[in-house]
Amino acid sequence: MKKLKLYLDTSVLNFIFAEDAPDFKNVTIDFFENYVAKEKYDVFISSVVIREIEKHRIHSREICFLIQSKSIPFVF
Repeated sequence: MKKLKLYLDTSVLNFIFAEDAPDFKNVTIDFFENYVAKEKYDVFISSVVIREIEKHRIHSREICFLIQSKSIPFVF
């Protein structure tokens, strides 16, 4: 069976750092630890996400590190 392909927008990546929304933060961390890391889905981002991350400097380094550490590919 083919793996589902999931597009991750900027808000998904930002929820990892959402101290003001602990439920969303916990679900997002679980998603990355138990689904992305275990390659249950093919995930990707777009160049738009990269531009949004760069524009909003809050957590931009951490999010870029996450993208790199999880080897999340991006499409143009």
